[in-house]
Amino acid sequence: MLVEPMITVLIPTYRRPQLLARAVRSVLTQSERRVIVKVFDNASGDETKQVIANISEADSRLYYHEHSENIGALANFEYSFTQITTPFFAVLSDDDYWLPGAFERALNDLSRWPMAWMWAGLLLRVTDDGRIVDVRSSSWPESGIQNHEERFRLLTYRSVPIWTSCLFRTEALGAVGGLDASIGPQFDLNLIIRVGCGGSFILSHHPSAVFTLHRNSFGDSAPLSIHRDGWSAFLTKLRSGEGINSHMMVALADLYQRDLIVVLWRQALRALFKRNRDASIDAHRVIGSSNMSVFRKLLFSAFFFAVSHSKLIERIGAILYFSTERLWISRQRSLQTRYGPVVEVASRVD
Repeated sequence: MLVEPMITVLIPTYRRPQLLARAVRSVLTQSERRVIVKVFDNASGDETKQVIANISEADSRLYYHEHSENIGALANFEYSFTQITTPFFAVLSDDDYWLPGAFERALNDLSRWPMAWMWAGLLLRVTDDGRIVDVRSSSWPESGIQNHEERFRLLTYRSVPIWTSCLFRTEALGAVGGLDASIGPQFDLNLIIRVGCGGSFILSHHPSAVFTLHRNSFGDSAPLSIHRDGWSAFLTKLRSGEGINSHMMVALADLYQRDLIVVLWRQALRALFKRNRDASIDAHRVIGSSNMSVFRKLLFSAFFFAVSHSKLIERIGAILYFSTERLWISRQRSLQTRYGPVVEVASRVD
């Protein structure tokens, strides 16, 4: 007997057929069966189509759309949002995956609290070699529906849910609008904040999805000017209020403006110590044109000059930077013990 689907999972993809298969199977093997998966292939021109065809032979809940040409990653995400056909939806990158039982818990909670527009479970951030770097939960309150005060705190930079482990009520898009790819790389964060400001949402402390960290991911490899421009567009959108709890959105914009300084510094230092000359020059230009204090700009300029003109300083700085990064990751061993077994099983690529 056919069952009416409740959840549409959107998966835009480009040239990652094996990882895509893992993402798709992580949804189709959920205990909650009222799910459909829609894959949007950005003209990969590889075996992606055949991989999906092989899976769909055994499961009719999988749909595939291939663009005739590459329309760009952001436009592909934006197009996918026009294809939602169920009361709930989720968005999944082709290299990420859901953990068992997440959708069943999410629908149970959303049924219990019908006023909630969004459900967010724990998100594990895992390197491509299986190390669990962190869990998006350290500052979260208890599970359940969140009040106005908690909603504001949870939407700040270090606490905001990431949409990889979120299930949305589709009707929320009618109130806050769809995906706005014109913002750039922060389009997902913008949607989370609009939904969170516009309505209630639920938190769950169950591990629900995995976000895969790659050494050559967009966040690491993109020029700093793209990050700066994206953040600028993001903050402008927040300050516009868009008619949805505008006071909360403006207050969040002020907090994110301060966080932007930290983001710029971290990305700039990483570019310097990875010896990417073009990225370093771009970082220097971006820092110089930002609204940081004159002291911080001069400090970075002096540091940039020293690293650029002294191999010794560059080497010492790189050792300190990456040693600190590795030390921080090594201290997350308790996360590996706690969540490692479920990630090991769910992360297998057939």
